[in-house]
Amino acid sequence: MIASIGMTAAELLDAAWSAFCERNTSRPAWLRGRLERVQARWLERVESPGRLFLGPTGSPAFALLRWAAALAESPPAPASQVEAGVAMLALYFAVRIQDDIVDEDADKNDVYVLQALTAEAMAGMATAGASAAALVTAAEVLGRFADAALEDDALRRGLEPWTPGALARQGAKFLPMAVPLLALASPSEHARVVEVVEAIGRGLQLTNDLLGVRRDLERGLQSPVHVTLGLHPGRHPSTAVGPALRRAARTGTWMELLAEVDAAFVDTRRAAGPRLTEELDELLAGRLRHLHVLLGMATLRARFEAPRVVADIEVTRECNLRCPDCFVFAQERDLRPGHLPSLSMALVREILVELTGYDATLHLTGGEPMAWPSFWDTVEEAGARGIPRLVVNTNGAFVDAAAAARFAASPMEVSLLVSVDGPPGVHERARGQGMEGRALEALRVAHAAGVRAQPASILTEELVAFGVEAWYRWLEERLWMSPGLVLWPLFLQQQPRRQGTGGMLSPEATHRAARAVANLRREKEPIVVADYPVINPLLRRYGVPTEELWACEAGRGRFCVQADATLSPCHPFRLGLGKLEEGQVSGFIERLFAHPDYRRVGEREHTGCGTCAERSVCGSCQAFSMARGEPLGGNDGHCREVLAPESDSIATTSPTRRLATG
Repeated sequence: MIASIGMTAAELLDAAWSAFCERNTSRPAWLRGRLERVQARWLERVESPGRLFLGPTGSPAFALLRWAAALAESPPAPASQVEAGVAMLALYFAVRIQDDIVDEDADKNDVYVLQALTAEAMAGMATAGASAAALVTAAEVLGRFADAALEDDALRRGLEPWTPGALARQGAKFLPMAVPLLALASPSEHARVVEVVEAIGRGLQLTNDLLGVRRDLERGLQSPVHVTLGLHPGRHPSTAVGPALRRAARTGTWMELLAEVDAAFVDTRRAAGPRLTEELDELLAGRLRHLHVLLGMATLRARFEAPRVVADIEVTRECNLRCPDCFVFAQERDLRPGHLPSLSMALVREILVELTGYDATLHLTGGEPMAWPSFWDTVEEAGARGIPRLVVNTNGAFVDAAAAARFAASPMEVSLLVSVDGPPGVHERARGQGMEGRALEALRVAHAAGVRAQPASILTEELVAFGVEAWYRWLEERLWMSPGLVLWPLFLQQQPRRQGTGGMLSPEATHRAARAVANLRREKEPIVVADYPVINPLLRRYGVPTEELWACEAGRGRFCVQADATLSPCHPFRLGLGKLEEGQVSGFIERLFAHPDYRRVGEREHTGCGTCAERSVCGSCQAFSMARGEPLGGNDGHCREVLAPESDSIATTSPTRRLATG
């Protein structure tokens, strides 16, 4: 019986399309123009360009027409199928216009076009031989469609919450597709026709939502796919889709969504029974394969294109020490225990979820992060979620053999930065009796456990006078290895100054430090000066390759969540760029990256820097600038002195080139 129908779905579409267009030429020019605009508008939205209803991204409506004809008591003539096809096209355009009408910027006069097309669809049904029973069922079906369309509009505009029942009713949005089928099928098969269309419609709608996840977000519409991915129009920019895809790839959420589509198509086959045409079956399978390929490619692309971010998470400002040169305490008024802020584990957990959408380095800092009660919960959850790298700033007081073993067992690449102030004796003077030994022991046990750990020292006038190279060798002797070294400049000296680690660097001391670091780098020693970009031009001048210089990442993929939940470009830089709240964290990284001040910091368009020849390697530390009370956009206060025209001390080492003044 199926073979006697004669026309393939493609042939049926060609014939119906030709008849539809021929009748359209006899319509007034204004009506023809509106129909053409509807078609052009929709073709711009579909994933692949081409004629409607064709290919794996098109609708299987015309294959369903052939299937419905096979359900007739006697085979209909091809002409009846063509008329039903014209009705299908008319209803398709009517539904497309209805979707456009609910948009606020749509032309409301299109409602008249919708009425004309609906009338043509009914005429097509009559010409195809629709029975009275078919017309009654068609009226019921269109009423259910109207209910579903109104509910769907409220759901997609966020006026109502998505529920499993609402998701199941998504197939009703395709019920107009059933109307022309009723004209061909026998009355005893009408219920089956409606059931099949609803089942296949559920799969088609989920497919459309999967393929249109970015476009719908840009249009402010919330689909069930957005709900599954945790995306909310208005809160998430379209750039948040990539991170959401990466999270879905890690958690298997994509496969759950694909399984929903597959289940809908399985229901279609079950409801259709053995008379489902091979053509329709192949089309459904091909559509699902196409969807798997597209989403597989999107997921792979999302994984390989994951932007790298560095997240400084200041979990607490509480600390077991009160170091006089701590830049965290320098900006606090009340240092009493219990009066310093800390993040909640619930908020940190939401932050970790967001980081899984990126190639992230999680940097836990404080205060003393290991004194925070939820420290180990955070480390374990970050590892379980697949965050690749962890850096911990610590004073070493909590790093014993057991802690080192827990770090070593983490699936993350763990690095510890343990504070060891120099030169010898300064650490204990600043931090307390016995703290130097504890810090050195923390480094030893970490290395013994196979954990990468480096000492971090404050770069001061006193350390430069002792000798950076001498300090490095002193650490080697105490740790029985080449430890590497991170040097932090003294960020903000408290006034009146208590007994601390030493004075802030003068320009001359900065040059001496740069020469010492360059000498150690030539010996392949892993030493770096961090958070002090003004020294970079000097380091490069003294022979350190540009690619080995520490690069300021503030505004360029690095950010900080301060202990009071304020967002800033980096840990020392308390420029408020918003504040996180529990339950509102989702999408915050992309929103932060779009913040005009964050972008301004990343562009390095600071006063006095635009014409500086050293701009390419000097990050012009805005944390230094603002800590001194200067407005955002100035240089860091050291460049004019450090990078001044050549002095005798500079000329003796490099007489061939002058440093520009920032």
